[in-house]
Amino acid sequence: YDTIFSQVFAGLTAIVIFNLSLSSHYNADRYHWNTADLKQVIKFYTKAWEALHKDGSWLQTHHPVCRDMLLLAMLNNMGSLFFKLAKYPKATHCFKALRNVFSSKSAGVQALNPDEHYGMMMNAMFIDQPGPACAA
Repeated sequence: YDTIFSQVFAGLTAIVIFNLSLSSHYNADRYHWNTADLKQVIKFYTKAWEALHKDGSWLQTHHPVCRDMLLLAMLNNMGSLFFKLAKYPKATHCFKALRNVFSSKSAGVQALNPDEHYGMMMNAMFIDQPGPACAA
């Protein structure tokens, strides 16, 4: 019973922290937050990621679409933030993982509406580290 409770609690914690991350990310974009604020948003996403992975298989078993959607959104959003902060290897890692989730054809991937799917895939496919010409 304690194991189930801790898995449920971890899954719910991941959802709540993800929502905090998402609202903070929205405010960062809307109000042009500085680098330190963006790093805090990444910390929120990281905490949500850790909580999601602590839940074992509870969310995957009972709410697979929800878990997949959280994974997709976290990878996409963290990758975008890392890119914005010029942390290109971390952005690349997130977008490669995002491509792997897309290729799994999981329930969450199939549940995405076409616009969301297209937008995330464009991030995963075309974001590369800027070259010297882009920096000028």
